[in-house]
Amino acid sequence: MEDEAIYRANSEIYALTKDASKLSEDSQGRIIFKGKIERKGYHFVCRACGRIRYIRPSDIERGRGKYCSSACYFGTHPRRWLFCPVCSTLFSIKPSKAEKWENHFCSLECYHKAMSDLRLSVNLNPSPELAYILGVIVGDGCVGEYTIKSGGKTKRRYPVKLAVADYEFAKSFARALKKIGLHPHTWKEKNVRKGRENEQKLWHTEANSKTFVRFFLSLKSDWDEFEKFVRSCPKGKEMFLRGFYESEGHHGVYTYHRGNGIQHVRKLHITNTNPDLIKITIAFLREFGFHPYTSMKKRKQFGWKDCTTIYLPPREHRRFLALISPVVKK
Repeated sequence: MEDEAIYRANSEIYALTKDASKLSEDSQGRIIFKGKIERKGYHFVCRACGRIRYIRPSDIERGRGKYCSSACYFGTHPRRWLFCPVCSTLFSIKPSKAEKWENHFCSLECYHKAMSDLRLSVNLNPSPELAYILGVIVGDGCVGEYTIKSGGKTKRRYPVKLAVADYEFAKSFARALKKIGLHPHTWKEKNVRKGRENEQKLWHTEANSKTFVRFFLSLKSDWDEFEKFVRSCPKGKEMFLRGFYESEGHHGVYTYHRGNGIQHVRKLHITNTNPDLIKITIAFLREFGFHPYTSMKKRKQFGWKDCTTIYLPPREHRRFLALISPVVKK
């Protein structure tokens, strides 16, 4: 065992003092020792009640030896009590589960009953929420039609997904999806992706709808029709700009070292690789009286798409943010 030296030192201290409070914790925060040094049996001190209990060496290797009973464990890890949104039954769940998922149900029966509502028709009539959703999806969102093989069977999936670091952004997107009749779930991932250990754990919002996915893909195939649809939505231009900015925009103070001095420049910009989206965004901004200008990074020689950035003059930042009222990057 890795912490055998700590267990032996604890055993010697306990043999002299018979006081478990003077013992040291191992790498996992457990207090483990031998009641009698010459014997093989180990004991541990319960974190909650302080009782001394016997523990097998195999259980030590498995990470046990922190609590003597489920009552002590749940006494220090209280469960969260919720009402089922379907049948209003009071039930409890673990705190970790409450943080991961937004919606919770008391049974599989209630869960399947709630999920059956996914078959209801989706409202694809022009609306502010739909314009906002389109702006988010063409930025950081993901919509597609996928084939999944499971258990020898082939299934079709139609996800509408968003993965971002900001909880407020994920919730805002989920609220908009609910407005048009979808039933999104929001949760936080447990682990970061391999090779990206320095990144934050992302918040995910996901819904499934064949009707919406087919609608979006058909709209995306013709950018002129895409622009016309956004214009037909009430407050469509500002809501589209809000969603696109929350996905692809940045706002902050940048520091530049020029000569012997340091210059601080406030910038607000939106970056994307799709020239059609850049054209639509610039047209909307100019119609609101803004004066955008662009710069391009040519990256085709590296096998990437050219990247275009839209900038707004500093004097127009406050008016732009007041117009779209974003939940992030204010």
